[in-house]
Amino acid sequence: MMGLMNYLEINSAIVVGHSMGGYIAGCMAASYPGHVSGLAILDKSAAGPEKENDAPLYELNILDPVTGNWPLPSASLSESQAVIRRDMESKFRYQYSMNSLTETEAGPGMMFSAQAITANIAYYSDWYPFLRSLQCPVPLIRAKGGGAV
Repeated sequence: MMGLMNYLEINSAIVVGHSMGGYIAGCMAASYPGHVSGLAILDKSAAGPEKENDAPLYELNILDPVTGNWPLPSASLSESQAVIRRDMESKFRYQYSMNSLTETEAGPGMMFSAQAITANIAYYSDWYPFLRSLQCPVPLIRAKGGGAV
């Protein structure tokens, strides 16, 4: 992120991160306080798991709690739409998931990898120390029903 800001000659920015991006945005604000004038963390708790995982990624079972049972990549966009519509309880979640689709050589798939989601879940740890070092205003925002933040 700092590389992009430097390339675009942006000295300071308000940074927003959602979910895993909330952690990344928080780390950026803590690591580069002179470049982040404000930070919003959406739907991400600074609390880590009760027990940390130290197994190498190749030994972990790939688990994506959102798309785990979806046949991705799929044969067609209409197949993806049907599966996602079946699993999403709201129009908003359906649209969010549809916006996360990207075209791959094998057909429509998610723009994030199940392996990245697995790594985030498996290796996530407390990041309260980052929050303590922030020097800019930070609202923490959680979605309806989310009790973790």
